[in-house]
Amino acid sequence: MSPEFINHLMTCEKCYAPVRKYCPEGLECKLNSDADFVMTLNTKEQRNTALLSMKKNSPAHYEALREKMKARYAAKRVEAA
Repeated sequence: MSPEFINHLMTCEKCYAPVRKYCPEGLECKLNSDADFVMTLNTKEQRNTALLSMKKNSPAHYEALREKMKARYAAKRVEAA
């Protein structure tokens, strides 16, 4: 988890991580934290396993995470070019 996400959780009265309840800003922090984590994984298999686990544990947020991951990979491709 990113420091930004942890700091948000510790101060936000609307967010409650044990039941995956987040305010809009908290959800954005969570998605960024998850996307950052997935981007650090070395192999496609590791990334797919992590994403499938996230889909199982938080299905309501999975599509938003997928969109964020697509944007990150597109930006990474542009950087590499």
